[in-house]
Amino acid sequence: MNTSCAAAAADGIADAADMEEYKLWLSRNVVANARLPQYEDCSTLLKAAKSANETLESGAYEIGFKFGLSTSRVRVRCDMETLGGGWTVFQRRGDFENPPDYFQRPWNEYERGFGDENGEFWLGLDVLAKLTRLWRQELLVEMWREDGTLLQARYARFALGADAYRLDLESYNGTHGDALNYSIGEPFSTFDADHDGSDHLNCAYDQMSGGWWYGRNCAPANLNGESVGQLQSRAPSNRTVHFKGMLWNGIRVISTEMKIRYVNLQSECKAIRLKLPFFQAALIPLGLISAQIELRPQGRDIYSIYFI
Repeated sequence: MNTSCAAAAADGIADAADMEEYKLWLSRNVVANARLPQYEDCSTLLKAAKSANETLESGAYEIGFKFGLSTSRVRVRCDMETLGGGWTVFQRRGDFENPPDYFQRPWNEYERGFGDENGEFWLGLDVLAKLTRLWRQELLVEMWREDGTLLQARYARFALGADAYRLDLESYNGTHGDALNYSIGEPFSTFDADHDGSDHLNCAYDQMSGGWWYGRNCAPANLNGESVGQLQSRAPSNRTVHFKGMLWNGIRVISTEMKIRYVNLQSECKAIRLKLPFFQAALIPLGLISAQIELRPQGRDIYSIYFI
C-alpha cells in the first residue's frame, strides 16, 4: 500500500475512505434521520455540475457539511478554473477599495470570518478547521505582484489543529520558495490574541499586521498584512510599511488567494473498509477523541481500518 495512503487514513476517518460509503455510514449510525448537505465544498459542487453537463463559473456559492451532530451552511468563493477547479477559497485580497488595514481584525472576527466573497474576505478559522478535519485537503496559494507576475505555492496537505488552529502542511511545490515552512506548527495569532511565542513583541501588531501563523521571530510570509499598494504612495521607503505589508519571502504582493481542495485518494487506496465500535464512531466526527489506526490487508488493494 502506498505510504501516503496510509498516512491519509491516519489523518481522519473520512480522508481515504470512499466518500459515498462514508456518508451512508455516517447518516445511518451517527446522525440518523438527518439529511446530509448536498455539496460539502466546491469540489463536490463542481463534480455534480460536470455530471449534469453544466459549467460553473468562479464566484460565491453556498456549501453545507455535517460536523458531529450539527450542520454548517456557509457562503464561500469557489475557484472553478485554476488547475481543474473545485477550489474552496478561504482568503482573498486585492484592490477592492477597502482601507489598508482591512485585515487588522480581532480574534473573534478571524474565527467567524469577515468580508465579501466577491471582494476581499476571510472565510473563518472555525469553518476552515472543520473542513480540514473532515477531509484531507491540499492548499494552493496564488499571489500577484504589481507588475502582474504570478507567484504560486502548492502543498499536498493542509490542516488546522484544535489548539489555536495550529498550521500543518506537507510537500511544498512552487515558484518563489516555501515561505510557510517557518509557520508549520505555529498557532494563529491576532493583535488581541498573541500566540506567537515572542517574549518582546506582538507580531500581529508591533512588527507586522493582521492575523497569521506567526512564530517567535514573526514570519517570512504574511498575506493578511496591510495593502502595500495603497501604503507605498505614502511612504515607499518606510521600513514599517515593508513589514506590515502583504509579503511572501520578502516579496511584496498586491493581491492573493488562498484556497483548499479535497484530495480524493480513492484511486490510490482503492477501498478502505471501516470497522470500529459505534461509540468510537460517534465521537470521532465530533473531534472528541483520537485513535491509533492499524491497516490490515484483506485482499488485493483492500485494507481494513482497526482502532487499537
